[in-house]
Formats: sequence, structure tokens, C-alpha cells
Amino acid sequence: MSGYVRRALVAGLAAAFTFAALWWATAALGWVREDRPVESVLVARPDLVSYRLTWRGDTLQVEVLPGPGVDLPELYTSLHRQLEAVLGSRAFTLRVQDRRDATLQEAMRTMRLYLEEALVNGRFSWADQMVREIATRRGLDWARVSVDTDYVYVELRHGPAYLYEVVRRSGTQ
Repeated sequence: MSGYVRRALVAGLAAAFTFAALWWATAALGWVREDRPVESVLVARPDLVSYRLTWRGDTLQVEVLPGPGVDLPELYTSLHRQLEAVLGSRAFTLRVQDRRDATLQEAMRTMRLYLEEALVNGRFSWADQMVREIATRRGLDWARVSVDTDYVYVELRHGPAYLYEVVRRSGTQ
């Protein structure tokens, strides 16, 4: 191997190593700047049973599992506000997990039609009444629909199982 080829090979390997080191350093810096502050917010919340952070491209996905009986609108809005404060302009999504059973899933499938109708025509009182009627017919222990300017929140309970749904209202970002 000639001296020129050897120098080109060493330079290429050095460039590849430098690129890899910089990429890992950027990932580590991102974790320190964004993941750790988000984790400190989530750990400090007594209403959360668990959480999971994953990155999809440039968007941080935050999945939380609240305990049964939390006030879903209060939890979601306060946690969303805290995450916005920590992350600033970084994109993130907040998903609420639950512990649903087959009865809750089937009830929610039926209720979804009424909720979508309410999202279109604004008749949320009617949708709440329909959700409560379906919950009674299905033998659910508890049902509640809450609405704010950005979201519709559905909370259902059936024995130890519970379902939380957060649906974005149209026209909000």
C-alpha cells in the first residue's frame, strides 16, 4: 500500500470516528437537556403510576399511566403545561395510558360515535348524557365527560379497570 493510500485511509477512519463521537455526544447532550428535566417533572407527580419517554424523530413522546380516580382534565392540562415549560419550543406529544378491560373498550367504541357527533355540532351536554346512558346499560361503575377549549376528556370505570381518553377538539393545534 502506497503512502498516499495509507494516509487517505487513516484520514477517512479519523473522520468516521469523529462523526460517530459527535453524534453520540449530541445524543447525550439532548438527553441531559430534555429527557432528564422531563423525567424530574414526571417523577415529582404523585398522580402518576408510571411513564415512558421515547423519541420519534425530533418529537418526544411522553406516555403516562395515571392511577385510577385522578381528575383527568386537571392532570392532562397541568402536565402539558409543565412539559411545555421544560421543553420550550421542542415538539412533544402527551399520551395518557389506562388499564382498560373488554367491557370498557366495547363501551368506548359505542360512545365514540356520540363523541364525534358532539365534536362536529358542539352538543357536549347531549354527548355526556348519552355516555352516561351507555355506561349504565353496560354496567360501568362511573362515567364522566369533561370539555375545555382544546380537548374532550372521557373517564370510565368498571371494577378495578379504568379508561381515559383525551380527544383533541377540531380547530385546535
